[in-house]
Amino acid sequence: ESLVHKKHLLFNESLFSLSETGNILGKNIRLKWISNGFDDILLRCAQSEAYAIFCEKVFGKNLIQFNVSDMEQLDTMISKLNLKKGDLVLDIGCGLGKVDEYIVEKTNCKVIGIDISEKAIIWAQSELQSKNNLLEFQIGDLNDINFPPSTFDAIISIDTLYFVDDLDKTIKNLKNLLKSQGQMVLFYAQYRSPEESKEILIAENTKVGQVLMQNELFFDAVDFTENARQIWIKELSAVEELKEKFERENNLILYEDRKQDASKVLDWIKNEQEKRYLFHVQKNL
Repeated sequence: ESLVHKKHLLFNESLFSLSETGNILGKNIRLKWISNGFDDILLRCAQSEAYAIFCEKVFGKNLIQFNVSDMEQLDTMISKLNLKKGDLVLDIGCGLGKVDEYIVEKTNCKVIGIDISEKAIIWAQSELQSKNNLLEFQIGDLNDINFPPSTFDAIISIDTLYFVDDLDKTIKNLKNLLKSQGQMVLFYAQYRSPEESKEILIAENTKVGQVLMQNELFFDAVDFTENARQIWIKELSAVEELKEKFERENNLILYEDRKQDASKVLDWIKNEQEKRYLFHVQKNL
């Protein structure tokens, strides 16, 4: 009754529904909940010695990765973009920013990273941005990326497009933010339910592939499914090897999270329910 009185809920006979203001309020609460969740787990990763060892074993370098982007995938991304000094790059969903630091070290470009996780951004500003003027980190919502048009030479998204409300709207916005010959690299794993056709796993038929084509953004796709499968296998092995160390740190949540994700996705890949791609996009090609 109080929510109806405040006009956050509408009531029609026996049915409650969100009002326009209630919908906005709900989205803000959800974003805060997501932010707080990532705050905790990302900071645990940053402060955990066990997780640093885990990243070295699984990915080949500790960039505090919380995905399946190993050095082969990241170096492929850098090679595709051919970044150079003076280029300006936007990383949407940068997390703790260590991947951006690696990109800057390899290319000498400037990277602006945005993420909804406030504490992760504060950590990145303190630990990385303060030591390197080619790095900049901002709190930002992927559903409302606000920069002037034609700002960036390149935009990257490493497993973050799953969290946008409207993929088409987001891609349109990213296209608008690119300079005339700008580029994007989007890492995305397409999942299909057992009832859906395997055709949806073809790069052009994935959600990202379809939206890119609808927005006249031409791309080439690199299939990293087998690479990802090997990484998930390494993750299972590494977390078991480091379980006691995670436990001593009071970080069993990291052990459980990585084990659960690895087991789930390995089943999907085995059953041909998921494929992982790097989409390289060239604007006005």
